[in-house]
Amino acid sequence: MHNIVVDYTTSYIEPRLSGDVLTRLRNKLRYHPAGYQHTWYFKRKEWDGYNHTFDLVNQSFRTGLLWRVGMLLEREKIDFQIQDMRGKYKKISCISNINLGKIKPYNFQLEAANATIMDTHGIVASPTGTGKTIIMALMARYHGGRTLIVVNSRTLLDQTFEFFDAAMPGGAGIVGSGDFELKDLTIATIQSLSTILRLGDKQKTKPPTAKEAPLRDWLDHVNIVIQDEVHEADSASVGKLYIQLKVDRFIGTTATPYAWAHSTEKGKNLELEQHFGRKIYDSRGMVDFNELGITVPLVINRVPMPRIEEFQDYTGEQKGKPVEDYNYVVQNQVIDNEERTEKIVKLASDYVEAGQSCYVFYSKIKFGEQLTEAMSHMDPVMLQGSTSRGKRRDIFKDLQNKKQLLVISDIGSYGLNIPSLNSIIIASPTKDARQLKGRVCRASPGKEHGMVIDLMDNVPYLKRHSSLRHNQYKKDGDLVVG
Repeated sequence: MHNIVVDYTTSYIEPRLSGDVLTRLRNKLRYHPAGYQHTWYFKRKEWDGYNHTFDLVNQSFRTGLLWRVGMLLEREKIDFQIQDMRGKYKKISCISNINLGKIKPYNFQLEAANATIMDTHGIVASPTGTGKTIIMALMARYHGGRTLIVVNSRTLLDQTFEFFDAAMPGGAGIVGSGDFELKDLTIATIQSLSTILRLGDKQKTKPPTAKEAPLRDWLDHVNIVIQDEVHEADSASVGKLYIQLKVDRFIGTTATPYAWAHSTEKGKNLELEQHFGRKIYDSRGMVDFNELGITVPLVINRVPMPRIEEFQDYTGEQKGKPVEDYNYVVQNQVIDNEERTEKIVKLASDYVEAGQSCYVFYSKIKFGEQLTEAMSHMDPVMLQGSTSRGKRRDIFKDLQNKKQLLVISDIGSYGLNIPSLNSIIIASPTKDARQLKGRVCRASPGKEHGMVIDLMDNVPYLKRHSSLRHNQYKKDGDLVVG
């Protein structure tokens, strides 16, 4: 009989397994990180391209992979028992009795929070605009104790803090964007945590700041970690932070679990599960959010873009390695293509002239500046990740109230909560539009549908991106036009 000794972050198997079994476990618990084939070490054949989550020497693994390891041992016909070394925790007796002030959770939100009772690690999935922040609040209140909520952007930091400050007046702390206030429930950006704790290789050589000691002391007493947009929690900083924590619960929330944009990213399953475990709840396909009045139907308008002369004869049939460099294609087909820019201006003006709000998403600052200048006659506002909190809040408020109808921004994938927003133009190429289209799906009085203008560039690389986005729309049941 073998034991799986389970601790907060790391677990191990005892006694020693046979060499053949260990090798098979190691091979089953490895993955290719996204982009491995482009790394220097892989090209020089100094690395096989795999990251390993199972330690052969210590027979250890991250506790989030407990279910996988158990399944693999069963397949090997190895008898084992779980020896749980984690402490007990207190919780409220009934999740439906939790008070969130004026907010009354929907049944699916209660079910999502309830799913975390039996599992110490888990990923909770629900589409954009369906109240994942409410689910996080329910989990935090249910499990009790000190709670750390980790987000990946300043915009999400502000919006999440504002929600919790309203639901639990005076009860929320914040770390990031210049703020440092620790309370029993604290929202923090992973970037700020990494900087203060000096988790990066370059940061290790720097002297500690006055914030480091109190933050480390606070983290030593955390009971539950909730990572928002968990599908993006694949950075080295996340692993270095979570390996230090001894907590009762590691929970992730996301709108896009496991359905990665393309097949080479499937390794993210293991990459995330080692920290957060498997998906334990998914409201997609179970709840009609439009019928509940939480979201509105989406219409996807796919608009062909003019091609530069160099790509006029491109058919999409490429054999071997493409000659064109991706950055070259984006620079010439997207950024420097004046005819394409003119078409974007016309698309935006159609909405603005009709009194509807339009959000134009770009990914490169130079392109955003060009679009802002080209649309200057429509009084656009350019919004960047570096825009101050106060100004950003004012812009979102004006856009919500239709005082501002046109915003050009590189903030689009996360944290943009403007229910009245009518349309979004995806001006820059992207492989994954699921978060972007979620910006216009939120319900608002008088809003019948949300419009996504998807620009199709039939050129190298970007044609493939367009196909990936189209498949995402079809899978989600959106109405696609064009």
